[in-house]
Amino acid sequence: MERYDEAIDAYHRVLSLKTDLAPAWFACGALFAKQFRHKEAATAYAQALKIDQQYPWTKGILLHSKMLYCDWEGMEEAIEEIEREPQRAFYTENVVYPPKQLSGER
Repeated sequence: MERYDEAIDAYHRVLSLKTDLAPAWFACGALFAKQFRHKEAATAYAQALKIDQQYPWTKGILLHSKMLYCDWEGMEEAIEEIEREPQRAFYTENVVYPPKQLSGER
């Protein structure tokens, strides 16, 4: 069952009550990305980073999402930032992992 829109609606209801939940913004981004809605995904990932600038994987995923919809603005700066401050490889507290990462699938 791919009920992405229902899941996004549920996250938006949560975020309407508490807007500073980086994991919820990250999850929304992942759901948008699954539907190839890359601009909306990038917007959600950017919101997660506004809340927590070190949220795992988000800087790189945001960069990738922007590339998928051909938004090159700030690209060089973003790459430099990622190279200067590599994010933690694993961080489990308050992180929403995509299902494939949990199951070990690639």
